[in-house]
Amino acid sequence: LGFEVKKAKGELTVTVPSWRATKDVSIREDLVEEVARIYGYNNIQTVMPQVAMLPPERNEERELEHQVRELLAFGANLYEVYNYSFVGEDQLKKLFIDSSSHLRLVNPMASHQTMMRQSLLPNLLDSVKVNQSRFKDYGLFEIGSVYFDLPSELLKDNRSKDSLPYQEKRLGIVLASDQSADIFRRAKGVLEYLLKNLNLPLAWQPNEVVPNWSDKSSFADIVVSGKVVGNISQVDAKAAKGVGLKKSVVAIEVSLRHLAALARKRGHAMYQEYEKFPPLVRDLAFVINQKILYSEIRQEVLKFSPLIKEVELFDVYEGDKLGAGKKSLAFHVVYQADRTLTGDEVDGVQAKLLERLAERFDAKLRDF
Repeated sequence: LGFEVKKAKGELTVTVPSWRATKDVSIREDLVEEVARIYGYNNIQTVMPQVAMLPPERNEERELEHQVRELLAFGANLYEVYNYSFVGEDQLKKLFIDSSSHLRLVNPMASHQTMMRQSLLPNLLDSVKVNQSRFKDYGLFEIGSVYFDLPSELLKDNRSKDSLPYQEKRLGIVLASDQSADIFRRAKGVLEYLLKNLNLPLAWQPNEVVPNWSDKSSFADIVVSGKVVGNISQVDAKAAKGVGLKKSVVAIEVSLRHLAALARKRGHAMYQEYEKFPPLVRDLAFVINQKILYSEIRQEVLKFSPLIKEVELFDVYEGDKLGAGKKSLAFHVVYQADRTLTGDEVDGVQAKLLERLAERFDAKLRDF
C-alpha cells in the first residue's frame, strides 16, 4: 500500500505515502481501517463490545435534598423558592450585616447584586416581602449554596493548584405571619417534624452570640447528635422595618453538609418490640426560674434513673400566682422496667429526683 513501517520496542512507526497524506490517513484508526480492508471485513470475527453496567455512585447529600424537599413541601406545607446567589451592600446594611468579608463580583449583573451570599436569609426575606400582600400566613424554604472567601478542596482547573472559594449547601426556612404570638413555636415544630422524619435527634441550645438582625430573646442554636448545625431566630422589629417587612418572621438556617454527614451515621430505623410490662406514668409540675430551659430539666430527669424511659413536656404556665420571674413546667414522666413496678418503688425514685432538681435548679413542686 506504499506505507513505510518501522518497528521499535513493540511500537510501529508508520509513514503515510504522499498520495494518501491529504488527510485521507491521519489517525491510528485510519491505519486499522486499511489493514481490515485488505484482510477482509468478513474474515474478522464479530464480537459484542463489553460494556460494564455499574450503578452510579451514591450522592447522599443530593438524596437528602430530595427527602427534605418532599417533607417540607408535602408534609409541612411550605413553598420552595429559588433565589439568586448574589446580594448587595445596601441589602446587607439594612440587616446590620458586615459585608467586608463577602466575595465581590468582577462583572455584577446589577448594582444590587454585587457580592456572593454568605447566608440564605437576606434573599429569603426579600421573598417574604414580595408575597406579604398576597398571603396572611405562609412559609417558604430554599436549598442553595453559600460562598466564603476561604480555600476549598475544589481546584479551579486541571492545570492549576489554585482552589475555588469554599461553598456549602444550606437549607433556609422562613415563616411569616400577621400574628407573632406562636410563630416561633410553629417554626420549631416544622424543624422537629423534618428531623423526626429523617430519623435524626434534635435539641436546642442557647447562644449569647446573636446576629444583629435577630431578636435577642428569640434565638437558639440547632443541635443534632451533639453537633451545632444551624440556628433559629425571630427577625428583630428594627431590622424587619428596614427591609420593608410588615409581618412577624422567624428564620431557620441549617447546613445540609453537616446533616448529610450525621445522616450517614444514623443507621436504619429498626422494629422494636413493645415492653411486656406496663409503664407507670406520673405527672410532675415544677416552679422554676424563667431563664431555665425545659430541655435542661428534661435531660436531668432522663439521666437520673434507668427506670425513667420518657419525659414529655405538656404544659407551660406563667402567672401572678407563681411570682415574678417564675414559670411552671409540667411533665409526663414514664417509668418502666423488665418487671412490674410498684408504686412504692416509683415513689422512692421520685422523692430522690425531686431532691436532685431542687438542688440543681431550685425547682419546687407546684401545689395549686
